[in-house]
Order: sequence, then C-alpha cells, then structure tokens
Amino acid sequence: MTRTVAFVRSIEIGQAAPFLAECVERLRSESVESRLYYTDGVCSPVDFPASSRRLDPKVTAEQIHRALVEDSVTCGVSLSIPDENAVRDGFVKARVEEQGGRLVACDADVARVFANKWETKSVLDAHGFAVPQAVFADGDLLNGRGPDYVEYHSVLREQVRRIGYPVLVKPLWDCLGNGVVHIADEDALLAFLAAPAPGNVLIEQCVTGALCSVEVICEGGRFFIQPIVWKGAAGGPPSFPFTQVRHTVTPADLPGLRELHEAIASMSAVPGVEGAIEFEFVYDGAFHCIEVNPRVSGSTGISVAASGVNTYYELTRIAMGRWRPPVPGLVDRGIALQFPVEAPEPPPELEACAVVHRWNTFMVEGRRYRNALVTVASSHWHDFERWCTGAAPERGTITAETAKELSAVAPELRPVG
Repeated sequence: MTRTVAFVRSIEIGQAAPFLAECVERLRSESVESRLYYTDGVCSPVDFPASSRRLDPKVTAEQIHRALVEDSVTCGVSLSIPDENAVRDGFVKARVEEQGGRLVACDADVARVFANKWETKSVLDAHGFAVPQAVFADGDLLNGRGPDYVEYHSVLREQVRRIGYPVLVKPLWDCLGNGVVHIADEDALLAFLAAPAPGNVLIEQCVTGALCSVEVICEGGRFFIQPIVWKGAAGGPPSFPFTQVRHTVTPADLPGLRELHEAIASMSAVPGVEGAIEFEFVYDGAFHCIEVNPRVSGSTGISVAASGVNTYYELTRIAMGRWRPPVPGLVDRGIALQFPVEAPEPPPELEACAVVHRWNTFMVEGRRYRNALVTVASSHWHDFERWCTGAAPERGTITAETAKELSAVAPELRPVG
C-alpha cells in the first residue's frame, strides 16, 4: 500500500529547489507519495513533482489539520518559514499526534521560546552556548504606553554602557534580519530612543567576527550536524543575504568545535526539539550564538549541497519512524558555495568544474537579484578558481569583487608552485 507524506510549507517552494524535488522522487521510488500544502508563491512540477494544495496565507493550525484530515494524510513534515509559522505548525503537530499521526516539527512551546530572542538566551546559556550580553527593552515603556517611568531611557543607557558599544537593536519576535539596527555609539542610541521601535526589543552586544550558521537534524536526542555555513563578516550594519558569498570550508582544527558540538548535543536532547534547527553564530575564536531558528532556513540548501545529506528526505524518514542519523565519516563532503551572479544562465565552463544546483532570479522590493548555489569537489577547486579569476568576471557572469571572495575561500587547495 502506498503511503503519503505531507509537506507543510510557508514561503515560495522554489527556495527549496532542487533538493525537495529530489526528495519527492526518492520517496516515490520507495512507494511513498508526497503532497504539498503551501501558502505562498507558485508551485511548479519542477519544484514539486507531486500533488499540491494551496492554502490561504493566513491559514490557522486548525485549518491545516482539517485539510490533512480531508485528504486522509496522517504523516508529515513542517517546512514553514519564518518563526511565526513554525509556532503555528507546532500546534498542527499537536493535533495530528493527538489522533495517532506524526508531524515532524518542534513543539509549539519550543518554537515559541526560540522565536523570542530574550527567552532564547537563557535556554542557550543553560546548554553551554556562549551568548552575547543583552538588555531587554520594554516597548510600552519606550513609547510611553505604560506607567510613566521618566528615567527609563536613562536606565537603558546605563545598561548599554556596561555592555559597551557597538550594539544591535533587534525586534524581540521578528526574524530573517528584519528590523535590526546597528548602534555605533551613545549618540546613535539617543537617536533610536527618540523614535523607538513600536514593540519590545533586545539591545545586544555586537560581536565582531565571522557570521556563520549550523543546521541540525534531530529527534529524541539523536542528531546529525550539517557543515558550518560561513556568511561573511559580522560586527557592522546587517547586510542583505543574497548579495553575500557563503561557503562551507571549515578547518578540522578550528578552535571551539568541540564545545559547539557538546552544546548542540545537549540542546538536541531537550523534549520537543525536533526536526531541522538552525543555530546562528558570530565566530571570533569561540562560537557566540545569536539566534536559533526552530525550522528549515535559508541555509538548508547550501548545507545539503555541502554534505550530500538531504535535510528534507531525512525529515520524512523521521516522520515514518525509519530515521537513523547519517554517519559523519561516511558523508561525502564537497565545498558548497552560494554567491551573487549577473548572468541569467550558468555558463558551460562553470558546469565543467562544479555541480550547479540552483541559479535563481528573484525580485525583492522591486529589485532583481540573481544567485547561484554550487558544489565543487576538492579535486576540481583549481579549475573553479581559474574560472573565478578569469572567464567569469571577464564575461560578466560575476563581479570582480565576488570573484576575489570566491577564490579566497580555500587557499590551502591551490597547487604548490
């Protein structure tokens, strides 16, 4: 008898290409059918080669559960972004599992804690993660909506002085970098306090270093850690992710790796922590955790490209009760790279030295962006580097600045002499 696995998705499905489609085809070869329940964008057969059902963007947990019941689907996976949809899917999980089914997602309460940046900090600290110092700023007091605390701004200024500048102001409940403000000094803080954000915010120490993230697949204390994704410099104003060069080259002897793995193992054992979890860090010799996303993320694709371990497929194995964490030593790791491009199509000379997983063109606030996701085998790195510094910028495929960043990713792989 053919079994059906549901994928519950918010945001366009194209961002999961090509790995979700590969997961669907692999499941079909195992006599498992897939069905997508999505709220945004367009679902093409290329992105999801199986049946799908469009839901209202404001759909509730009860309505999603009702759709699953109508289709007699009792097994599924949450792939929803951003955090508020991960919380919603936690409630879908509860309804499905109350009736004997299985939906892989963090429990709603776990997702809520990770969605709240202030509550996240104490949980991270309890499990051995290093976390930047921070101050909780009450939006009601900031905006004069509560009791008249005349000197509340003075309280905040004193707390921030103890942390030290620069700091970042972050909306307590938002994610994806939305609303983050870089505060360089006290004058900038005074300007912010004169026209504050409408809600609660976190004022956090701005750690200077390298921004990076780690996706973890976990269930019941068992876990698999995907490669670290390096996302550029941290310590200044936030940058737009699709203009960055990202890569997965990490030295085996990098300080802090053991402590990082121990903290992840501790967090993975927490009841209700389940599915794909993304930990975001600033690294300066130690990994300072700045955020936890209780869901798949923008780093899922590059993680899969680096390890060959398809997060979407692994989540379905958890849903069907068949999961065993991949053995890290048996995983074929290449160098995965995500970078901005100028050309509408990948050139043949790139495809000769790299696996091109994705070559996107998309619009954000009326502006067009192009982005590539590739994997390069170590044995082909020299050819890829020559393409970066030669044909690619000459023909306008990438900018000279992008070419310089890409060629600097793995200098240890350059041939001697």
